[in-house]
Amino acid sequence: MFMLRNVWWWDWWDTYREFLADNPQEGEMVLAEETVAPEDIWWREKDDGKIEVWGYEGIHDSKNVKRLKIPETIDGKQVANIDIQGYEYLLSVEIPGSVSSIGYGAFCGCPRLEKITVDKSNPVYETDDAGVLYNKGKSILIHCPAEVKEIRIPDSVRMIKEHAFYDCYKLEKITVDKSNTAYETDDAGVLYNKGKTTLIYCPPRCKETCIKIPDSVSIIENYAFFGCKSLTSVNIPERITHIGDSAFCGCESLLQIDIPESITHIGYDAFYSCKSLLQIEIPESVTHIGNGAFCGCESLSSINIPSSVSHIGDYVFRGCESLSSINIPSSVSHIGDEAFYGCESLSSINIPSSVSHIGDHVFRGCESLSSINIPSSVSSIGDGAFSWCHKLEKIKVDERNPVYESDDAGVLYNKGKTTLICCPAGTKETSIRIPSSVNVIQGYAFFDCKSLTSVKIPNGITCIAAGTFDNCTSLTNIEISDSVSSIEWNAFFCCESLTSVDIPESITHIGYGAFYGCESLSSINVPSSVSSIEWNALGSCISLKDIYYAGSREQWDAIKINMDGNDALGSATIHYGSK
Repeated sequence: MFMLRNVWWWDWWDTYREFLADNPQEGEMVLAEETVAPEDIWWREKDDGKIEVWGYEGIHDSKNVKRLKIPETIDGKQVANIDIQGYEYLLSVEIPGSVSSIGYGAFCGCPRLEKITVDKSNPVYETDDAGVLYNKGKSILIHCPAEVKEIRIPDSVRMIKEHAFYDCYKLEKITVDKSNTAYETDDAGVLYNKGKTTLIYCPPRCKETCIKIPDSVSIIENYAFFGCKSLTSVNIPERITHIGDSAFCGCESLLQIDIPESITHIGYDAFYSCKSLLQIEIPESVTHIGNGAFCGCESLSSINIPSSVSHIGDYVFRGCESLSSINIPSSVSHIGDEAFYGCESLSSINIPSSVSHIGDHVFRGCESLSSINIPSSVSSIGDGAFSWCHKLEKIKVDERNPVYESDDAGVLYNKGKTTLICCPAGTKETSIRIPSSVNVIQGYAFFDCKSLTSVKIPNGITCIAAGTFDNCTSLTNIEISDSVSSIEWNAFFCCESLTSVDIPESITHIGYGAFYGCESLSSINVPSSVSSIEWNALGSCISLKDIYYAGSREQWDAIKINMDGNDALGSATIHYGSK
C-alpha cells in the first residue's frame, strides 16, 4: 500500500513543510553551508556490533544548512545502518559503501533535502543523477528528495516504497519509462499502475487544475492527491468504490467533487482541509465515512449524511466553520469525539432518537448553537461535549431518558441529579441553585458562564474539580460548603469579578491556577487546615492586598507553598490568627 503519513498527527509538520516550499525564509540566501563534523554525528552500536547513524548535533541550527557525509566506520566499527529523520536544514547526504540498511521513513521531515548520493561501491543502494534513492538495480524507488521538481522512473522499477515522496511539495511531474511493466503516467504527470486501474499519486505542483480520472481506474490510493493545492475539480469514475485515506487532503482550491453512487467508503481525512469546497453530495451507497473525512473544510455550508451511515466518526466535520446545517439520519447511533468541534456557524442540530453515544468535545466551539435536545436513546455523553458553546442557553433532555435529565434552567445532570455535568455557557441565569442531591460537579461544568454572578456549593461536594468555574467573568460571590476538601487546578481561573473568597476549614489543598487571573480579588480567608498551595494558585491576582490566615505564623510557614507565579502571596499582608 502506497502511503505517505498519518495526517492527523503530522498536520502541524505538514503545514510547516508546505510553508517552507512556498515561502523562502527571510535571510535564507545568506545561510552558510556547513559539512557536519564527524564528531558531531549521532550513532549507536547495534546488537551485531555494527553502527547505526541516526542524526547529528545541531538539529535546530537555523544559522547553517548542513551537508552530511556518513563515514565508512566510526570508532573502528562498520557503519551499516541509517535512520535519519526530521532535519529541517539538511541539504544533502552521502552514503558510503558500507551501509546495508536504511530505516523505515528515513529522510522524512527533511524539507530542504536536495540530493542523496551513494558510493558506487555500495552493493545494496544507488542513486540517479537527480539524487533519488533506489535499491541496487533500481527495482525499488526508496526516497525522492524534497527539492526535486521532476522525476523520471526507469523501466526497472517494480515497487515504490512508503514515504517515497514524503516532503515533495515542489514535485511538478512524474514520468515513467514507456517500457516499465509496473507503472505509467499520463500527460499531466499523474502516476498509475500499468493499465491505469489504480491511481497512485498526483504531484502536488501538478499544473492541471482539473483532473479527469480515466474510466479504467477502480482504486484511488491513499494520499493520491495529497497537497494538490491548484486542483479545483476532479471526476471520480463509476468503477471506484473506495476513496482512500487522505486522498484529497490539503486540496485547498478544490471547489467541487462529484461522488458517484458506486462509492461505499470514504477514508479517514479524505477531504481534510479542502478549504474551498462549498458543497458535496454523499450518495446513499456510502456506508462508511472515516475519521476527519471533512475536517477543516471551512467553506462547506451544508451537508446531508445518507441513511446508509450508522456511525459519524471522530472529528469528521471539525473546523467546518461555515457549516450552518446538517442532517443526521435516524440510522446513526454513534457520534464520535470532536465530530462537530469548531463548527461555529451551526445554530441548530437535530439528534435523532437512534443515537446512543455522544463523544468527547463533540460540539465544542459551536459558538452559534443556542439549544440542543438530548433524546431518550442517549446513554453516554463524553467530556466537554458542549464546552465553548457561548450562545447555548439550554440543554433539554427527554424525560424518558434513563441516564440523564435537565432542570428548568437547562442544566445537565445524570438521572437522579447526583452529578452536575454541564451548565450551558449561554445561560441567562445569574444564580444557579445546585440541588442538595448533587455530590459531584464535573470539571469545567460552569466553564465560560459569563452571566453567572453567584453560586452556592452544597454540602456533600468534596472537591471543586478542575476548571469548574473557569472564565465565569461575572462571578462575584461563591459560597463553599465545609464538605469540600480540595480546590483543584484552574477551578476559578479568570473569575475577574470575584472580590473576596472565604475558604472553609475543611480545605486542605489549593491546586495550581485555582484563582489565577482573579484580577479583582482583594482579600482571601485561608484556614489553618490548608497544607499545600500549588504554583500560580494566586497568579495575576493584581488586587490582592490581604490574606486572612486562621493559624499562626509558624503554621503558615509549614504550608507547602510553590511560589512560582504566586507573587501575590509575597506582596499581600498576611493577618495571622484571623477567624
